[in-house]
Amino acid sequence: MKKAKRLQKKVVIQAVITAVVIGVGAGMVVGSGMLQEKALARKTAAEGSRNQLQGQLTTMQNQIAQSGDAEKQFLIINSRHASADYSANSDTLKEWLRAAKDQYRLGDGFKLTLALEQQSDKEDLSTLAYDVKLRNPVKLELDAMSDMHVFSFLDQMMQQAPGMVSITKFEMTRTQDMEAGAISQMQAGGTPLLVHAVIEFLWVGLEPKASSDAAPAAPGA
Repeated sequence: MKKAKRLQKKVVIQAVITAVVIGVGAGMVVGSGMLQEKALARKTAAEGSRNQLQGQLTTMQNQIAQSGDAEKQFLIINSRHASADYSANSDTLKEWLRAAKDQYRLGDGFKLTLALEQQSDKEDLSTLAYDVKLRNPVKLELDAMSDMHVFSFLDQMMQQAPGMVSITKFEMTRTQDMEAGAISQMQAGGTPLLVHAVIEFLWVGLEPKASSDAAPAAPGA
């Protein structure tokens, strides 16, 4: 995708250059035959270069469009995944969640329940240099000040948590209203917990195969 973006940028730049060349060529004095010939040659070369780059970009876009569902899904996931860590280490996930809990001022009743780790049995993944580890469902229970805090936490988790997160179930209920007591607590720097959320998600992680002496870097690393 990065290569396609760089190529697309080159096409845009080349188009600007071509437009300038054509504009200059059109303003040449007819009486100057030699200058006209040079301008025409430059115009033709610029248009040819632009068309070539545009053709390469179209080919790359067609290849992506014809990819299988797995490749398309990876592109969708990776477009939102800001973390370079695709590991399946549960301690790393817990550490990330502890930091996010403090950042979004979630309640101390924050609870994480990890499902047993399983290895994917899909044959089309067996040739990878990585083992694909699955935990489903992973369950989070938390209390927060508002639904905005919960949604912001979920958005960051999907982008920055290690591994890949896919939400499968989400429930949120209001536990108390924003009344005078809660407002006073907020004004005093406290954290009134007004909503309770239960989130379940599929967690996918990648681990280098034990038999690989030098496995390549994980996607996005």
